[in-house]
Amino acid sequence: MHATDFLPGRWRAGAAVVAGLAAVLMLALACGSEAGGSLAGAEAGFQKVAPSARTYTIDDLLAFGFRTSKEYNVEGLPGAVEAWYGFWGPDPYSRKDYEVRFYASHEDAVNVGFEPADQVTGTEDLMANKDTLEWRGGWKEWWFRASGIMTFSDVMGKHNVAKYGDFVILGNMVVLCEGEDSGQSLERCRALIDALRESGAGG
Repeated sequence: MHATDFLPGRWRAGAAVVAGLAAVLMLALACGSEAGGSLAGAEAGFQKVAPSARTYTIDDLLAFGFRTSKEYNVEGLPGAVEAWYGFWGPDPYSRKDYEVRFYASHEDAVNVGFEPADQVTGTEDLMANKDTLEWRGGWKEWWFRASGIMTFSDVMGKHNVAKYGDFVILGNMVVLCEGEDSGQSLERCRALIDALRESGAGG
């Protein structure tokens, strides 16, 4: 005998409806979790730090439409050979900003390039490290707001937002990517790396 058999008929009907809705909800959640797991699995295939047989230069990025805005003086940026500020996007009307740092090797990019990039990506990290940074070459471009790039004095205000939410390392490159948070930044990093590989310069 089922527990609902002790309920009046009207209540039994209501209980059956509730049970049915609960079953549908559980099924929907299960499907959603499965779909989310598949997406997470696909995203997991993207490596934030990956080696490459190729030694990249800025020409490899220019070849598929990356545009440079300025070259930074890398004095004070440990181990860096070059550093560029530029923009790119699959949609030419919605391009995003990137900072690309080149090193002599993948080992250098990881061993001496990781920490300086980590210090300036994400608003909390950039604010925490702003007084102790060894290199400030891209300082003005590391911040942004709706009305444009922030100056040093603007950064001392209350509306401080880091432009680069995260970064990736591919071969000898360290790439900082525009984004409101780590997830959005890594999506844009991935788009750039995919375009690089599709151009024939991947590795």
